[in-house]
Amino acid sequence: LLNIVCHAVVELDGSHRIVQHEPRLAHVLLHGHGKSLQGAKLQEFMPDVEDQQSLEQRISDLQCERKEVATMFHVRMKDAMGNRIRMQCFHVTYISLESTRHHLIGLCEDFDAKRCEQMAPLAMQHSPEASAERRDGPLSRQIS
Repeated sequence: LLNIVCHAVVELDGSHRIVQHEPRLAHVLLHGHGKSLQGAKLQEFMPDVEDQQSLEQRISDLQCERKEVATMFHVRMKDAMGNRIRMQCFHVTYISLESTRHHLIGLCEDFDAKRCEQMAPLAMQHSPEASAERRDGPLSRQIS
């Protein structure tokens, strides 16, 4: 389900490191094909200490033992170009075949309502209606 809904899904081992390279996460973070993310901590891609600590707290053994269900939270990540990306994270924990706690974290770019509102004027500038209005003038529609 996470693979369908999220832009990327990473598995973290008991030491909170990425178990295997995740090409979709590399794509979201603009790391290209040459750099493997295997063995990295997800926090390495979070520029803010608060987000790093929040992730660490949410996936700590004590927190996971208290919860029986998946959780959702927000963090800011940084891509290879230095852009900050708001991410919505879906977290579930499980015990691996080696009897260690692992974590699956689904990551989705967080397109919140405020961001959509900011983008709406740009979209309107390029709409066919806006082009006709610029060409014909605002009054031509009211007269017809």
